[in-house]
Amino acid sequence: SPVLASELTKVGNDLNICVGMYKEDFFLGRLDIVLVTKLNEAGGEKYIACLEIKRQQLVQAKLNSNRSVYSNRPLMKTVSSWSIKNGINLACEDVGVRFSEYVEFNPDNQERVDFLKEPEPEPEPEIKLIDVN
Repeated sequence: SPVLASELTKVGNDLNICVGMYKEDFFLGRLDIVLVTKLNEAGGEKYIACLEIKRQQLVQAKLNSNRSVYSNRPLMKTVSSWSIKNGINLACEDVGVRFSEYVEFNPDNQERVDFLKEPEPEPEPEIKLIDVN
């Protein structure tokens, strides 16, 4: 989580998202902001995503330019796993769960567990060669 308001502004600028507008709500405890980083070539941290959480509910999970985390499947799986470990509800379109199709995410819910697995490869179509001679 950010420590200073200036960090939220920096994240907003780096990711080209509007998280800086949430400063007051964050610092008043109305919501939580989780910053996802990775190491860059110089060994420093680079912001790669920003999560908004209200009352243990994931509200937004954004990459740069407001792309949803769902568009990066490995990162989406990491966010999902982290959320489960921390008791965060994942009914959020940014991780591929539309509210209208909401299925509560927990490790015992096989439908959501299957959702996070790598997709099964499509079976090879049966091809028959017919000799016309």
